[in-house]
Amino acid sequence: MFIIPRIVVVLVALNWMGGPSVADPILDAVPADAENRIGNIVPYTGPLAGCGTTGKTEAAYFDMINAQGGINGRKIRFISKDDSSDSGTALEQTLKLVEKDKVLLMFGSFGLVLPPI
Repeated sequence: MFIIPRIVVVLVALNWMGGPSVADPILDAVPADAENRIGNIVPYTGPLAGCGTTGKTEAAYFDMINAQGGINGRKIRFISKDDSSDSGTALEQTLKLVEKDKVLLMFGSFGLVLPPI
């Protein structure tokens, strides 16, 4: 018989109780009519350019979602950048997407290699 440790039960309960209250201020900060910006880094050029079809497929998927009205009426702006199969370029492009383009999340990025911490 499997017995759940008490600490797991406590952590799950705390997460359940505290989750929505922590998330509410962040969700309230986004205007209701804003678009959902999603970032992506894919090698469209360079030695791994064949993987660029992944980015094109993801873009087509989000176009389909937008054609059906978006998510809760909000359109998706899928911003896909080329990293030329170079991890340094991928890092630069990721920083631009997050800091300049203010993407909500990074989705399906291909070649970003971060240094160990």
